[in-house]
Amino acid sequence: MATTSPDPNHFGLNDRQVRFCEEYLLDLNATKAYIRAGYSASSAAQAASELMARGDIRDCIAYLEKDQCSAADVTPELILREFKRLALVRTDTMFDSSGNLKPPALWTKDQSACVQSFDVVSRNLTAGDGSTDVILKVRMYDKTKALDSLAKHLNLLTERVEHTGGIVIKWQE
Repeated sequence: MATTSPDPNHFGLNDRQVRFCEEYLLDLNATKAYIRAGYSASSAAQAASELMARGDIRDCIAYLEKDQCSAADVTPELILREFKRLALVRTDTMFDSSGNLKPPALWTKDQSACVQSFDVVSRNLTAGDGSTDVILKVRMYDKTKALDSLAKHLNLLTERVEHTGGIVIKWQE
């Protein structure tokens, strides 16, 4: 793992608990992290859940996450810029005045970053005419998803659950 492990005493954790935190960040699966850290598999789900409920464990995980982001040169600002790029790109400017797709070399950095895939297909669209047609397929990343993520971050969308009805309490005799 590329992170720099904290001194276990920094969080009051032993070596195995720090290892659990490191392993958890690999796949965000506490049970698997518990086993990979060297604990017994027999009660892993319950014990991992108990570890995850501890503040010192959560603090260590947060520290390691921050360390990972720093090592990868990923910042919240960078992620927000990418969401903004995906959400606000203008695809109409990717076409010339005749409606033809501009060559990728002429796309802006924002446009290029928003393209998930680009395919060039050559085939005959009209049977018997003897010509080969070129079809350009450009798949963009999901703009709605990017807008949704950005809006949630800016607190423009708030998810809420409404409950109707009552609660019935029965006492067992």
